[in-house]
Amino acid sequence: MRSIPLKHKIANKFGSMIKNIKGGHLGRGRFLFTYFIYHFLPYLGYDYSRLVEWKFILRNLPKDKESKVLDVGCTSSLFIYELAGRGYETYGIDTRKYCEALPSRIKFLQSDIINTPFPSGFFDIVILISVIEHIGLGTYQDPIYNEGDIGAVREIRRILKKGGFLFITTLIGNRYIITSDEPQRIYDKHRLLGLFKDFEILNERYYIFRKKWIEVDKDIAFEEPPERFGLACLLLKSL
Repeated sequence: MRSIPLKHKIANKFGSMIKNIKGGHLGRGRFLFTYFIYHFLPYLGYDYSRLVEWKFILRNLPKDKESKVLDVGCTSSLFIYELAGRGYETYGIDTRKYCEALPSRIKFLQSDIINTPFPSGFFDIVILISVIEHIGLGTYQDPIYNEGDIGAVREIRRILKKGGFLFITTLIGNRYIITSDEPQRIYDKHRLLGLFKDFEILNERYYIFRKKWIEVDKDIAFEEPPERFGLACLLLKSL
């Protein structure tokens, strides 16, 4: 059996340590510490896509602290703490129960994003970090839906204010597939951009992995084969 490289052991050990630190009152501190450490992982040969995604969103978040923000698929992430720490009225939704007690300033709903109880036009910002590719496939205890990603975008558009902002990060390639091992979608250009035809693209960044994540032109990123895939980070405005 091939041994695990030391650099991967260190990265995996760090991830386990962070996950085992509990306590909502430490949430933002844990996020900021994780965000800081992720900057150094590439020097160990472990470049995590989450750093690219977090940077894109944090650079483009609107400054209005009165905004209502929804973090979709937030259970295994600390990002929701950073949103609350910045002063936003913060909501989270996931089909799984959150792993710890959240502070009162964060409102969490255990539900799927295709059928929510939120009023129309309720949110100013909705965020999906590597989530859209999983919706409706049952990978994370979510209900099985035919075309679940389309249903999710339809519901997000309903609960997002007109002119509201949607952040999407997801996997892309030169053809659309649903993987079989741990089901997830790899989007081609037609499927991804068609999914958001009712939104205006305000900012878009594309990346491929070559020992580290490298920003490239859109067309180059969409040439990646699905088994290697690229990464898309989008900021959209509801029309």
